[in-house]
Amino acid sequence: MKQKLKVSTCAMAAVGALMLAAPAAHASEWHRVDTSSTWAGCQTYLITYYGNWPADRVKCEIDGTWTPWQTYGGYIYY
Repeated sequence: MKQKLKVSTCAMAAVGALMLAAPAAHASEWHRVDTSSTWAGCQTYLITYYGNWPADRVKCEIDGTWTPWQTYGGYIYY
């Protein structure tokens, strides 16, 4: 469990560092850009395509209510 927490914390720090390097976007509303079956898949998509965006302009959220077949939506704010 400690190893997973350590890996997760390091990954989140790396994502934050990548996203802080970008200029602020002009925000108007949240737009879904991806749907993934896992939180890790959602994060990977956002890092790959929006890794230079500020951290407050990208997010992964659970779509709908929790079920065993839950999906995660990747959103950007512009």
